[in-house]
Amino acid sequence: MFITLLILTYATLLISICWFFKDFLMQIWVDVDTCPVEIKNILTSAVKCTGVSLTLITKRGHIPFPDSNINLLELSADAYSIPDREMAVRSKVGDLVITDNLNLAVEVMEKGARVMGYKGETYTPDEIEEKKKVADFIETMRSIGAEIGNTPPLSPVEKQSFISKLGNILVNY
Repeated sequence: MFITLLILTYATLLISICWFFKDFLMQIWVDVDTCPVEIKNILTSAVKCTGVSLTLITKRGHIPFPDSNINLLELSADAYSIPDREMAVRSKVGDLVITDNLNLAVEVMEKGARVMGYKGETYTPDEIEEKKKVADFIETMRSIGAEIGNTPPLSPVEKQSFISKLGNILVNY
């Protein structure tokens, strides 16, 4: 009887500590609708091994993953940038946001979150300003009718770069 009471007390204390510190633990955020499948698979494997929480934000209603570290946040499909808005609002200091949206990257970095692109690139404010200039130029070219191709699939080197950078972030967490 005493051992059972001791185990229950310990479990309650452990749950309370985890609940208290949940706001201090790193969370990984990703818009699963725009994320390449390979990156989503890498992320889900990584969080299963490390125990870090991953939140997949979607407007398409993907099937949830059967893992306690992977959360699915389903949003209504009535606005374009709702997943980005949710990541900007919910991310906090120490979180990792996986995105290629440069405006979102600026916003979450101002809150103290880290940002990583789908090709493994980590951003600094100066790099984002340069990338925004290039993105604006490409958008201007498209608006005047220039033929600019779609983003190519991830190369093996880009996948390896993503895995390496993610590994470094998770190890140093």
